[in-house]
Amino acid sequence: MDEQGWDTRVTADGGLSASIPDEQLEQYQHDLDECAARFGYDEPPPPLTRQEAEAYYDELVQATECVRELGYPTPEPASKQATVEALMRGEGPPWLPHERLLDTDDGDALDHAARECELAE
Repeated sequence: MDEQGWDTRVTADGGLSASIPDEQLEQYQHDLDECAARFGYDEPPPPLTRQEAEAYYDELVQATECVRELGYPTPEPASKQATVEALMRGEGPPWLPHERLLDTDDGDALDHAARECELAE
């Protein structure tokens, strides 16, 4: 994205952070979509096996507890069954430990939680 002139940074959880003026959002999204396609991130991940999905669920629960212990708001974890089934269908998890931080403009809190809690994606 930097090659296309966007001032971006990679966050501790592997995400991308940028301050984009409203009038440039459409162009930014276009460039982001092209970048994702260039590196193969435009395709959904393959479904997980039951064993992989159960292990990922356990990681999500641990990360949620860690984020909560840091004093940040967290969603209640979805049931193990619902999460495992979604992951086995190739869908993302029904919740993320840091999703309430994603809804704020507090990038420092998100980076802190990601560093301390090894947030799963």
